[in-house]
Amino acid sequence: MDRIKPDFLDEIMEDAFTSEPMAPTPPGFTKMVMDQIQIETVTGFQIFSLLDLILSLGAAFTFGLVISLPLLVPEQLQPWIVWLVQWVFYTMEKSLVSWPLWLFLAGGILLVGLLLIVFQKEVASSLHAFKKLQNQER
Repeated sequence: MDRIKPDFLDEIMEDAFTSEPMAPTPPGFTKMVMDQIQIETVTGFQIFSLLDLILSLGAAFTFGLVISLPLLVPEQLQPWIVWLVQWVFYTMEKSLVSWPLWLFLAGGILLVGLLLIVFQKEVASSLHAFKKLQNQER
């Protein structure tokens, strides 16, 4: 017996659908079909995450505290704080001169490289989410 050609099989099925009487669908059939259909929910595109919010609030709080600190310090402590700030700047300046320059360069290069790696992953994930959102809207 020869195999049935796909075109002929389609014709047989179409003929059966049009000539045979259709039975009514059972009650709840649509609900059963819809329960089996699972659509992936995609979260909306976010520019800022919760971590960005926490870091921004922490930076804003720190900046505000630094700005308002001179107003909150009593007058008796102000000369001591001025001396402390001058001492810190003097110590930092002295340590910069005494440390080898190549150590600072190596540390700076490593820091910039690390920041670029972290920034690259952030940008790549943001662009991926943005492209996914654009494809979903089409």
